[in-house]
Amino acid sequence: MYQIFDQLFYGPELYSKLFKTISKFSDPGLIENDQVIFNDELSKKLQKKFGSQISMVTGRGKQSVSYSLKHLLEKFDLKNSVFLEDEARELAKPNPQSLVNSISGMNSKSCLYVGDSMEDFIMAKKATILGHNTTFCGIIGTSKNPQEKLKLFEQNNAIVVLDSINLLPKLLNLE
Repeated sequence: MYQIFDQLFYGPELYSKLFKTISKFSDPGLIENDQVIFNDELSKKLQKKFGSQISMVTGRGKQSVSYSLKHLLEKFDLKNSVFLEDEARELAKPNPQSLVNSISGMNSKSCLYVGDSMEDFIMAKKATILGHNTTFCGIIGTSKNPQEKLKLFEQNNAIVVLDSINLLPKLLNLE
């Protein structure tokens, strides 16, 4: 099942590169439909405030993220970023260990973790319980049902919920 999904998601070229085997499918992968919500303008605003202390903890692998983000990947502290698809399965979200490692690696006293799922929310909450002050910022605009996602985050007492990641600079008074 995993192999079929990977072949459909990555497409033949990227699948072959990642898994060193030929895909049974020839159509472009679903990854081609990725809508990258992080951009140069947002990166500049965040780096002006936080310098190089911007990392990511993502369920994707590094190759997959690199394929989608292209040059934007270099805007992140890759040494302290975690690409969970490349890690042991037990580190998968909502296990907070990868987020704790990222926060500790940057020697941060507090963290704003931006995510769009309950796994992200739970991971951030668990990181705080483990002594790493983490504020979760939920993004709902990428959801198929933003109002349902908002309701879910509100029911679980999420402190910050935004429609778009592009509202971060406004939230953080960077504009």
